[in-house]
Amino acid sequence: MRSLGFTARVCACALTVVSPAAAATIPVPSGGNLHQAILTAQPGDTIVLARGAVYTGNFTLSNKGGASRTITIRTDGDDGLPGAGGRISPANAGQLAVIRSGNTAPAIQTAPGAHHWTLQLLEIQANANGVGDIVTLGDGSTAQTSLGRFRTIS
Repeated sequence: MRSLGFTARVCACALTVVSPAAAATIPVPSGGNLHQAILTAQPGDTIVLARGAVYTGNFTLSNKGGASRTITIRTDGDDGLPGAGGRISPANAGQLAVIRSGNTAPAIQTAPGAHHWTLQLLEIQANANGVGDIVTLGDGSTAQTSLGRFRTIS
């Protein structure tokens, strides 16, 4: 009996170690730090932005390694917004979180090799003075010169 109890404890510990971390919901209120939320997000997490809030900055979606679960950045809630496969319209603009750059650099860009990021139900506005790219994938370096080195972002 004693060895059975020991075996059960070892199996329970092994299951605890192997189990993936639970996905977190990371709320970023109006005026909150989206940059910090992006840095701390782990595969499977969802970063939730306040409806109608404006997040100004140059945000880089990093390479989280061999991630197989997606990190999602989205507007909070679904009420009044189209469901999966639906199309957003200008009438929905006031219900969306807004991401924009305060300068001519992209509001959102990806680091080389970044993957498993999803952007949902967001308004991404033009840069300062309407100049420059709004979203860029990769950094233009030789690290991403072929499709084989580029991973899609859903």
